[in-house]
Amino acid sequence: MRTRFLVALTLSFMIGVSASAEAQIPGIGGQKINSEFIPATAFAAAVVFPRKISEDPKFELFPREIVTAWGKKELGFDPMLINQITFVVKSFDTSGFPPQWAAVLHFEQMQGLSGKLIGKLEQKNVGGKTMFSDTDRQTPSFLIYDESTMFVGDEDFFVDMVTADPDSKLVRLLKGAGVTGEILAFADIESVRPVLNQAAQSIPAMLPPAITKLRLIPNMIDAIEIGVKADGRIKTEVIVHAADADVAQEAGKVITEALDLGTEMGIGMLAGQMDFSDPVQEAFVEYVQRMANDYKNKLTPEVTGNKMSMNLDGEATIVPVLVGLLLPAVQQARAAARRVQSMNNSRQLALAMHNYHAAYGRLPAQASYDKNGKPLLSWRVHILPFIEEAALYDQFHLDEPWDSPHNRKLVSQMPQFYQSPSVAGQDGKTVYLGVAGEGMMFGKEGRDFADLKDGSSNTVWTVETNPDHAVEWTKPEDWTPNERNPLEGLGGVNAGGFIVTMVDGSVRFISNNVDSETWKAMLTIDGGEVANPNGQ
Repeated sequence: MRTRFLVALTLSFMIGVSASAEAQIPGIGGQKINSEFIPATAFAAAVVFPRKISEDPKFELFPREIVTAWGKKELGFDPMLINQITFVVKSFDTSGFPPQWAAVLHFEQMQGLSGKLIGKLEQKNVGGKTMFSDTDRQTPSFLIYDESTMFVGDEDFFVDMVTADPDSKLVRLLKGAGVTGEILAFADIESVRPVLNQAAQSIPAMLPPAITKLRLIPNMIDAIEIGVKADGRIKTEVIVHAADADVAQEAGKVITEALDLGTEMGIGMLAGQMDFSDPVQEAFVEYVQRMANDYKNKLTPEVTGNKMSMNLDGEATIVPVLVGLLLPAVQQARAAARRVQSMNNSRQLALAMHNYHAAYGRLPAQASYDKNGKPLLSWRVHILPFIEEAALYDQFHLDEPWDSPHNRKLVSQMPQFYQSPSVAGQDGKTVYLGVAGEGMMFGKEGRDFADLKDGSSNTVWTVETNPDHAVEWTKPEDWTPNERNPLEGLGGVNAGGFIVTMVDGSVRFISNNVDSETWKAMLTIDGGEVANPNGQ
């Protein structure tokens, strides 16, 4: 690689790479975009003008003092004095390796390198150029190319940059740019189409057609331009290039239909979490609907020839307000998603226990026991083969307790179905516990469906407890209701209630306001009650 780099540097001077007059194109406010060193192997480039931003009154509140102080401390120069930074990303494939990247820093005059970060790197001479690099490649390399140019990034990529083709597709895209702004970005979609197609296939087939049609988009577009500028408002313009006018029309239709359905689904999900008896929450939904429709209209592409354009603009000062207003909605949406995932976990555990019954003729007992009646391993261990964890099950010493030196090591391998998405830092502990106690589902002996006099749809099997009631998933310990406070240990994970699994395999969300006597009735298998927790 060192020899290749030396040859590349020599060639760069022979062909006069530094002669860049033809590579400069109009930018913002007379600023020129320098398209030197953008290699043909790159699929994307982004351009930003730090010095222009620093001098522009529109950015008077930009924290330039902090950026300057950081740059001098870590790098030895002021980043705000850089005329232009061009980030480039190398085309990548489906191998899964992250793409190489680099940045070209164009100075009015080189300031040199020093500072805390640079002091950690090895300085070396490559083809007459000074390079600072990390032998372990954990830190980007720095190459002082000439008196006004510096490279930062993957040094292997520098080779492509110094022999860049001034007529590559990405450079032509910059030269013909239809967008302007303080930040510009360009992407050649054709060069990474196989990767995007692979990613598009991850869209679940069970979703509505308006969403699954998005799988077609990577094959319908060739390039993307993005421009972001501030002029009292933050304005973002996007131009998408398609192969021809017909393809552009079809792609625009696909995107529009997905936006329409996505907006409808998003507002519907939010509305489902709101209490419409509260006028503030009702007004919040109305506001979000108005704002969502406005942004949907702005994101709906306007098709002209083989191009689709989208424009987003908004008052810069309103952004913090919008974030504050939307934060509760975002939190509720995330909570709803976690609750759905947790209900799916509970459903999978119930299904596993039904399959256990099909294999052994009885439902699992609370634990396995030794000849002296000492509990060894939880039912959660014994259903492992039925949640596709047979290999993990085979690692257990079934004749030893859960905390034996051997079995204790397996606690850290807790399967995903025992991990609640709403509880952080579980460290081998689960909140999915069985209902245990006299007259309840889990005991020393495995139940049969015939034992359930109250009916399988009326009897609670498992509960999602609060984190302070979590136990090591292999430990033969479960949740037993407190006679005086039968809801103790429940209702602290999800707002408003808790998740339970009934013996028939159905999963319910029980309100924290459930009547205590009704709840007690739901816990027993043969109390003679038919409990209905207020329709829950």
